[in-house]
Amino acid sequence: MNIGYDLDGVVLKLGECINKYILDKYNHVIDVTKVEDYDDFITLIEGCKKGAVHDFSEGDMGHVQRVRPYEHAVDVINKRFSEGHKIYFITARYQEAPTLESLKNLGIMYTDIYFAHADDKYKVIKDLNLDFYIDDRLETLISIYERNIRLVFVIRDQPWNRNKDHPLHFVRVRSLTEYDYLIEKFLEMYRMTID
Repeated sequence: MNIGYDLDGVVLKLGECINKYILDKYNHVIDVTKVEDYDDFITLIEGCKKGAVHDFSEGDMGHVQRVRPYEHAVDVINKRFSEGHKIYFITARYQEAPTLESLKNLGIMYTDIYFAHADDKYKVIKDLNLDFYIDDRLETLISIYERNIRLVFVIRDQPWNRNKDHPLHFVRVRSLTEYDYLIEKFLEMYRMTID
């Protein structure tokens, strides 16, 4: 099975990383629970200091390498990889070296990683012929859905995607453990059809 994951907000706690960076650098705290739109992050970060987004994404990448995974994320992903499933990360990050180093340091096993702008992720997902894909950015999932790419769409519950309408085709989960449960149920149904 081909299983896809976004990284930030799904596997890795980027919000926590951003908060720590902003606190350390600008002595300011961002309340991510009040973020109602993905782009609100940009507005909140820039509200700390003009150019803060550029500093975060272009400066010293040590903070990106220290980003922590969500609880059970590494175990869930490594279990599926060890079972022989193909694990793909499709991320809008463009800092390849620190991202690869971070995944290596965390011990996350995967088949491949693709760096694509959020609006272009659908191209990668289509080419990979994914069975499942999870993202925290609703607009990305809608973009994939509108292009008639057929797979199981899953949205990782986050404050910035809760107050938006979305097609009923999207399953909402609070953790990668729940995502893995969906995959397991799908595999059970598949095994029953071939027995």
